Amino acid sequence: EAFLRDFGGDLPPDEREDRWTVDLFWQPGGQLALGAMFGKAAAHGTSTPLQSYRAIWTPLPGGALKLNAQYDEDVEPVTDRRSRRLMLNPYWAINERTALRVTYYLQQNSTPGSEVTTQTLQTTFSVDF
Repeated sequence: EAFLRDFGGDLPPDEREDRWTVDLFWQPGGQLALGAMFGKAAAHGTSTPLQSYRAIWTPLPGGALKLNAQYDEDVEPVTDRRSRRLMLNPYWAINERTALRVTYYLQQNSTPGSEVTTQTLQTTFSVDF
């Protein structure tokens, strides 16, 4: 599955940014799914790679336990802003009415001369009556 995008819009040619991506997804069975996205962003005569990887693993029949992971990296050639994200989402259906979900999110944004890192950990325990 190929997907082409033009983020340049009505910008002047010297501020234009062109991007293309190819998204691949493979599910060899009911328990595992893997995906990867590759692409390139170009502006001002330079280009930078784009990448994203994801995995979904459901080791137990019926989806009682799921482990999701995603990593992606994006670069904006016009501003040289870089963004990296890591997200981990384990999920455990303890029984039909009770579930535990954990979400860990790490994001790093950098521009020339500065870098900001953000981390979030969220846990949700739900009981349905």
